[in-house]
Amino acid sequence: MRNILLVIISVCLLFCACSDDKLKTDKHVIEKTVAVVLPMENGLDIHWNNLTKLFSSELKRAFRGIGYEVEFKFELYDESSEDLKVLSKSLVGRSDIYAVIGGLHSSNTKILASNLCRSVVTFFTLATTAELIRAYSSTGCLWAMTETDITQCEVLLDKVHEYGGKSVSLLANGEDDYGKTFIDWFSFIAQEDELEVKGVFPYYGSIGNAINATSASGADFIVCVPSNTEDLESMIDGFRDTNSSSRLLFSDAGFGYNVLSV
Repeated sequence: MRNILLVIISVCLLFCACSDDKLKTDKHVIEKTVAVVLPMENGLDIHWNNLTKLFSSELKRAFRGIGYEVEFKFELYDESSEDLKVLSKSLVGRSDIYAVIGGLHSSNTKILASNLCRSVVTFFTLATTAELIRAYSSTGCLWAMTETDITQCEVLLDKVHEYGGKSVSLLANGEDDYGKTFIDWFSFIAQEDELEVKGVFPYYGSIGNAINATSASGADFIVCVPSNTEDLESMIDGFRDTNSSSRLLFSDAGFGYNVLSV
């Protein structure tokens, strides 16, 4: 949640940097519209709404002392239910959109970035896949507010060292960019850390066979990279059924708001 606040603050700083001259001469309220595309289920819509209201209130207070008022109007869209292709195209076509915040999941962010960045719309994202950086950093419109999954892969394998592990395997979705970053970098980083790689096991659609193969690898630790809550549940149940003695380490997708009860 702190990252969302950092994104909003960054939007404000970008606005101030680009609009300093105008603020010195205009004595009226300046309004900017920011679209927020994030998951809204389980009460998160109320959370994001409260967060943006708090930010707007504090921003007004900050400018009031020098005689200026800047208002950000935040429009909230549900990342989980919107047709993101249609939504991103509609946002591109609006001259009042100052920036877009969103894309908590890499697969969704890829859809948003494809239209927004290519159309020169400022886009702040929390998604972590390195594929986004490679594809859209040259546009100058993508602001990635977190480290990529290359760093996350390094951190997870460092934990294996800390826990005394000697061998590792990877289970990740081979069909999306989130899993692809881990698949591309896992073996290289593990070897740099002098860990034995027992196997890299991508899954495509059905996850059952990949779980069985990963469990049979006999690694001390298995790094699990679920793309969604359903995959996470399948991993937990699947490794329990195989009576695997391997310890499981989950990527950040295993610690989201929507998996706490799994």
